[in-house]
Amino acid sequence: MRRTAIAAVSALLAWALPGYGAAGEPWHETVLHVYPVGPRFDDRWRLLEIALSHVAEHPGQYRLLPYEGEPTQRRAFALLADSELDVLSYGSTPEREQGFRPVRIDLLRGMLGYRVLLARSSELDRIAHLDLDALRKTVRYGGASDTQQANLAVMQANGFTTDASARRERMYDMLAAGRFDAYLTGLNELATESRELQEHHNDVARVPGLAFFYPFPVYFWVRRDNAALARLIERGLRASLADGSFRREFEASHADAIALVRSEPQRVIRLDNPLLPPAASETVDPAWWWPTAAGSH
Repeated sequence: MRRTAIAAVSALLAWALPGYGAAGEPWHETVLHVYPVGPRFDDRWRLLEIALSHVAEHPGQYRLLPYEGEPTQRRAFALLADSELDVLSYGSTPEREQGFRPVRIDLLRGMLGYRVLLARSSELDRIAHLDLDALRKTVRYGGASDTQQANLAVMQANGFTTDASARRERMYDMLAAGRFDAYLTGLNELATESRELQEHHNDVARVPGLAFFYPFPVYFWVRRDNAALARLIERGLRASLADGSFRREFEASHADAIALVRSEPQRVIRLDNPLLPPAASETVDPAWWWPTAAGSH
């Protein structure tokens, strides 16, 4: 269920009808307004629900309320700053690190930084066999101006040519029309992207056997002054890591992606991410799903 978010009150709490504990004492439901939402992000909010269940004093104490509408990432952080949202889930950038408070546990275990390439079917074999120098000089990489600014900045910092002129809903049209040569998507997003391609663009497919990887952790973000909520979420996430529920949810949500990495030989090109502070880089650990990561190049 999706409703328009309203301003949250008093840093953490948005009160709804009271409930009653086993001894009859009243308690209040805490509603947290969250974004982004949709199939590509459902796994993140399931992790938050699991985390909150570990720290709740009563069943149903916390409820997540998805935000209605589709603001850009920049607008979403403005809504967070204005207390119209309580929790966001995005990658780390210097601007976000400076203005907001991350819960520094990578929800995707590095998977969003494992970038697979989508290209026109006629170009798949050519791109798959290019060396790194040619991938930099002869391939133009498209990205959505409203959702992929951070990822495009990493590619630019590593010497690749990018085009960020389209919104996400136009990306495949522009790729199919030859505006650019390839579109990078996170391994965790591939299943959703593939379904969209089958429905609307069967002339675009994944470049086989080739991927890029750079550290790009995904965190929950709260307002800078909302340390109480950050501590609560971190405590719940660490409890779910300790009892294995975090990993079970992660592996169930990304089973197809994990199977692809383990079954198909990949040429993985490692890139630097100069945008990350050291504390963020240290949180990326792909060992759950990519056990041979240390041997990639």
